[in-house]
Amino acid sequence: MATDASVITLAISSTTKVASIPGFGVGMLFSNEWPTARNGQIVLTASTIDDVSAFGFSTTGATYAAAQTYFSQSPHPTTLKLARRTNVCTMTVSLGALNTAQGFVQVLTIDGVTYTYTNGASETATTIATALAALIAATHGPNNVAASVASAKLHLSAASGKVYDVAGFYPSWSCENTTSDPGIVADVTAARAVDSTEYGIVLDVSGDATDIALAAYTEANPILYWSDTCSTGVNSSGTSDVASTLKTDSYKRSPEWYGCNSLLHRSAIAAASVCFGAAPGAATMKFKTLTGVAPSPISDVEVAQITGKGCNTYVVIDSIPTTLEGTGPDGTFIDKTRGKDWLAATIKAFVFQGLSNLPKVPFTDPGIKTAVGFLRQALDAGVQANFLAADPPFTTSAPLVKDIDPTVKALRRLPNVTFGATGAGALHGMTINGTITD
Repeated sequence: MATDASVITLAISSTTKVASIPGFGVGMLFSNEWPTARNGQIVLTASTIDDVSAFGFSTTGATYAAAQTYFSQSPHPTTLKLARRTNVCTMTVSLGALNTAQGFVQVLTIDGVTYTYTNGASETATTIATALAALIAATHGPNNVAASVASAKLHLSAASGKVYDVAGFYPSWSCENTTSDPGIVADVTAARAVDSTEYGIVLDVSGDATDIALAAYTEANPILYWSDTCSTGVNSSGTSDVASTLKTDSYKRSPEWYGCNSLLHRSAIAAASVCFGAAPGAATMKFKTLTGVAPSPISDVEVAQITGKGCNTYVVIDSIPTTLEGTGPDGTFIDKTRGKDWLAATIKAFVFQGLSNLPKVPFTDPGIKTAVGFLRQALDAGVQANFLAADPPFTTSAPLVKDIDPTVKALRRLPNVTFGATGAGALHGMTINGTITD
């Protein structure tokens, strides 16, 4: 049978407009260790850990280690943004000896070098700090960490932009990351002006001051800031620590993670990766395993102090490493905040896409029903994502045309559209009562 192929060449393309919905699954890691060869760039995009080394980041540096933690989680996101900290920080850490008993062996690992000192008779926090400072002066790690003694504490510092770790301090030393904020909000603002596809930001190293500054920033800019803390006050009943400050300010977008094994325990970037590796609404941030992160060997009392301040931690329960509790400082669960952000973006995208793909939607009762249908499609997506409950079903309402003021109708904007829905939530525990009879 002959065909018309020799006469007619036909191609049909779709003119349907598809609105973009933010991924809510991309993290951005800010680095003090920006490669010189990349000085002309502010943001880089990595899909694997090999990309990070290819960009010129040292495989022994803090940025590479953090990125490796990010890509080691299961599941993990497909993309990590790397951003430059133009205003590099000057790390300062304060340590106070808590055990002065004769014969007790002090062990600290600083910048990869382990220092050991055995307490003599009549030791004080000052004499112990002085002894450790002398050991550090004699042997340096790669970042040439300097040590001094003041107010009975051992104070560590390094040159600007140098990131070092401290480990072994718990439970024999108090530890405070006293690093000041060199201007992190300016760096985040500059990076996001270039690329704002991320939903969460993490730092290679932070401090109480940067945590507070970025917590305020993310409240005003609907993204998440994930931070680590090792501050001794967080796991006690005090109220002057950074976790207490964030809770008092009722912040919800800055989940903080306490760890006592090292200053750079990287719980935050691991948790961010696990969170972003799952679809919004699909997973709680409690009961998660963080690959490459050592659980903190803390007591139930300390756990209660930490989580009571809206801070999170990673511990072992019944031989299983697990995250607790998965909230922001104000107690709002992270998955709820992320899910609400995603749903808001989804509603906007579905409604815009629906309105723009039709020649027009008449401002009539049938037209209003059509428009509300776009909203209902978005809410259906929320149910399918397991963020909204299917039962009871969501509801929507909109006014009839006859009830709308003509001057409002003339503006071509439908007022007073509402919806009601129940969140699916998540089950985090059970109360069980049973009876056994003979």
